[in-house]
Amino acid sequence: MTRLIDPATEKIRAIVHDRGIRLSVLAHKAGVSVAVLYRALGKHGKQSLRATEFLAVCRALEIDPREAFSADVLPKGANE
Repeated sequence: MTRLIDPATEKIRAIVHDRGIRLSVLAHKAGVSVAVLYRALGKHGKQSLRATEFLAVCRALEIDPREAFSADVLPKGANE
């Protein structure tokens, strides 16, 4: 199956991993189902977040959504 992940979702995944946030906790804070986050942000995520989900996750992570498109919010070594 082809991966359908967009770069912003990949960066959100890296931020979540770098901060050590459990997807179940993020789902609760963002008001998004755990299943949606696992499909997008889990280890084998194969789906991008929808715009509303993306914005909710950004709010929960306390990041400006524009930062997800910027390399400077990635953890060290994530783009190597």
